[in-house]
Amino acid sequence: MTLLHRDDCTLSLTVGDRIEYVLDAGGQRIVVSTALAGIDALTSFLEQTDVHGADEPRLVAASRAAVERDGLARYYPASIRAELRRWCHQAGLSSDWDVDGKRTHREHIVAAVTQPGTGRAVTISWGLWTPGEGDEFSFDEEYRGPDEILGYSYGLRLPYDVLPQLAGYAEKLAGTPSSGDPEDRLIAACEVLLDPLAGQGALRDQVESWCAALDLRPTRRGTDRRETLVEAPTRPDQIVQVSFSIGSFAKRLGLQEGYGTAEDSWRDALYQLQFDYAELARLLPWLKNRVGPVDERLGPDDTLIAYWRALAERGELTPRRPMEVRDRVADWLTEAGVEFERYGSAWRETLLKVRRAGNDCIFTLSLTFDPKEGDKGITFTEFYDYLPIGEDPGREYGYSVHAPYDALDTLANAYAPGVDGPAQDRLVGAFKSLVTQGVLADGMALEANQELVLHGFEAAGVESTTSVWSWINSD
Repeated sequence: MTLLHRDDCTLSLTVGDRIEYVLDAGGQRIVVSTALAGIDALTSFLEQTDVHGADEPRLVAASRAAVERDGLARYYPASIRAELRRWCHQAGLSSDWDVDGKRTHREHIVAAVTQPGTGRAVTISWGLWTPGEGDEFSFDEEYRGPDEILGYSYGLRLPYDVLPQLAGYAEKLAGTPSSGDPEDRLIAACEVLLDPLAGQGALRDQVESWCAALDLRPTRRGTDRRETLVEAPTRPDQIVQVSFSIGSFAKRLGLQEGYGTAEDSWRDALYQLQFDYAELARLLPWLKNRVGPVDERLGPDDTLIAYWRALAERGELTPRRPMEVRDRVADWLTEAGVEFERYGSAWRETLLKVRRAGNDCIFTLSLTFDPKEGDKGITFTEFYDYLPIGEDPGREYGYSVHAPYDALDTLANAYAPGVDGPAQDRLVGAFKSLVTQGVLADGMALEANQELVLHGFEAAGVESTTSVWSWINSD
């Protein structure tokens, strides 16, 4: 059954011994397939229902609806293939990818369960790339909420040639048979040894301990967990977002207080705290005393998030001025005896942001204030971000003027004489007026805005410096 037809590709579905999505594109025949026994789970996932008893016509209808809903008609063929794999993965089904009759990738789902207390889907899987097509295999421990496409994860990546060693070690621990395909042997052992509800990161650590026993050195991979606790408007063009993160690499913990837009939440400022996961032994009892008990089914990670959410609901994580929440939580951590690092002291005002259609360049004028930067505590920047286009991978250029932070009052008095208010606000207001008047603008000669500001700072009697920054995408 044809699900999608375009000039550059055709997507169809066949149901026989296996469920096969066939993508014909660019002279290649790409097949993403899963076991026929998964028809009920796959259909229910695509329909977003819990109705059982699926058959081929129902799966075809559900697949067509999903093609439309997920916008596959707009995808490149490679992205369509990835989306088909996602369908199987999120339905909790193992899948194979074949190109012109040769298997290139296999994902085996060891377990797919629901986490008590959170409703998150927990998926434990092995990704196996056929030798010659990537020469590696990976372990992934994934957590995903009902409304999330990505979620967060903890994983490992290893070269394919060590797979027999790891399979042999795991099957000795599991007492499973030691003959046959090493992939199947590793999978069988993991189905015995791995408890999907052991806790976030626990299974990654368990598999990593097997590697350590064999003197193997896997590469850690994964997606950080980030929980938004507060998001509120601060002015018409800005929001504040307070979030908490757990890193996928080392489970390092962090609190972020960011100011920006919904699309760029840290555009204007980012103030952070970071501390080690081991500090939970001190922090959790302190938070329990402040917040009270939470669901006892929750593990340490989710208990911590539940405490932060309770504090957010009580209004204790809503900032009224920059750095307020970051510094308040720092005081709490100090009281709890938690060692932490504090980051961020800058504030950036975007004066102008324009996307030039002709060369796909984002042009920006901004003012940045940072009391910790001394002689560069006030910085004006004329910035060019050239996005990838054609064979050009992209590049960036910035032209800045720097003035000492202690010259803030002098500059504010020079640019906004007779205006009341804090010096930073007065200087920002004056620069925004210069943009409105077209004195500082897009379409001027390269470095012209930088030169105008340099002359303005010098005319105010402030000793200033300039700098140039550049970056070229090497991909």
